[in-house]
Amino acid sequence: MPNVEKAAPKVELELGGKTRRLVCDMWSLAEIERVTGESALDGSMFKKVDLNKLITMTWACLLDEDPDITRREVAKWVDFQSFDKILEKVTLAFNQVAPDTSEEDKAEAAQVEKEGNDKEPTQVKKDGTGSKT
Repeated sequence: MPNVEKAAPKVELELGGKTRRLVCDMWSLAEIERVTGESALDGSMFKKVDLNKLITMTWACLLDEDPDITRREVAKWVDFQSFDKILEKVTLAFNQVAPDTSEEDKAEAAQVEKEGNDKEPTQVKKDGTGSKT
């Protein structure tokens, strides 16, 4: 089987007086988890984003472009006026690598949550068919 590398999508952001590329890849996600102690895979880190977490997520997404960048350097570029814009771009970078969830899967997950998780899970195949597990 050939070795196929999938490039992580890049999101551009004006930061520190220059255009920088945010890259959300497995390394940046692992660094976010290491520093924050939160899972980067389930998206829970976006439920409550404080200043420290935003600096950490931004720093981790900049490591591809500049492996020597520090969280302190990134912190100098974040202020109250830029907080929302930076969070938007970091979220966009994360969403580009997050697993796709179909509308049907989202609806089923909402229904299961509403019913108290007493419904049997459905295994969805790539062809769109499903079966009870």
